[in-house]
Amino acid sequence: MTFWSQVRRTADKRTMMMRNLSRLMANIAGPSANKRWILVVTVQSVLLYSAELWADTLKKESYRRRLIQVQGRTALWVASAYRIPVTFLAKERRRLYFRKKNGEAKSIVSEERARTITEWQTTWQEEGRGRWTNRLIQHLKPKKEHEP
Repeated sequence: MTFWSQVRRTADKRTMMMRNLSRLMANIAGPSANKRWILVVTVQSVLLYSAELWADTLKKESYRRRLIQVQGRTALWVASAYRIPVTFLAKERRRLYFRKKNGEAKSIVSEERARTITEWQTTWQEEGRGRWTNRLIQHLKPKKEHEP
């Protein structure tokens, strides 16, 4: 299996999981965003499965676009907002994998999350699209520090 087929397969699998889960929940007076968030975290783990191996393939724009598209739909379903883009999460997971493999302490998780947010902030500031939104949201910081 190629990395592209892995990315495509996991993205399709996540889309199907979210579709099935959303059918179980009422859209009006249904579960709170917190309960929906638990389901998203579960589905996110499917998307990031083996990210340590395929995260480098996200250098290709079409691969990134496919994963971000799926993550975006999921985030909108939960809270009408984006979280840390999946491309940054996959790179973070890869860095964590290699650092843990080299025997580094468990305190590296918060260190790597801070690095991920810094990289996301840099990309956000350099992005040519969405300048109006960028003026409104200048500093990116997740509401939940324990985000997947």
